[in-house]
Amino acid sequence: SLNHNQTKAIRKWLDTVEDIDTYFYKDYEKVRALATLVEAQPDAVLEYIRKHFRHRPAKFAQPPQTLYSPTAHQFTARYSLRNINSHLNPGDLSLVENYVKACHKRRGQKDGRRSVNKGPYRCTFDNCGYQTKRVFDWRRHEENHEPQELWLCNACPRSDGQNPFLVHRKDKFQKHAQKSHPNLDPIEVLDSSKLDFKGDFDSHCPLCSYSAFTSWDERCQHIVMHFENE
Repeated sequence: SLNHNQTKAIRKWLDTVEDIDTYFYKDYEKVRALATLVEAQPDAVLEYIRKHFRHRPAKFAQPPQTLYSPTAHQFTARYSLRNINSHLNPGDLSLVENYVKACHKRRGQKDGRRSVNKGPYRCTFDNCGYQTKRVFDWRRHEENHEPQELWLCNACPRSDGQNPFLVHRKDKFQKHAQKSHPNLDPIEVLDSSKLDFKGDFDSHCPLCSYSAFTSWDERCQHIVMHFENE
């Protein structure tokens, strides 16, 4: 059976899921991930969800015979930035490759903007050491290492060997648009400059044995729960 802290953690987790129906009731592996976080048996977690969330349509098939399958998720193993973003034009793709490679090399002991570098949310990338008290700042920092969105300014000139402004943060792009292109609508520049970029993410949790993340959002939610349960 589950104790009070475990059921409280389960409810908190479910409250953060945007679409519980598709998130849990179609994939038993998600229950296994939650069970790992709350240190409980997957079957006990599944029974609790079914009992206390009966208003949700139960779409589970029979649980698999084994909880772990090495083929459950192989996105990271197959990921190739050039291949998966081949729909971008060659010039843009080269700029994106160089930008993401530079992000992978970033290793700073501090955020660069703060004198205080403390908090429960810690950078999961090697040799960094960044910490913060806010989930928003933590996730944004993680994306400094592994960008998930990119904006390549289509208002910047592409002549004289000058590359257009490229960045992974929306707030920084907005500042660029307002400062460098004051005569243009910054919202239009923002919308027209966003690339159809597909970023990478590690399917393995750096804090436990779970290894079946299917999205960056799922990865971040899972790791945040680790920090909040410490």
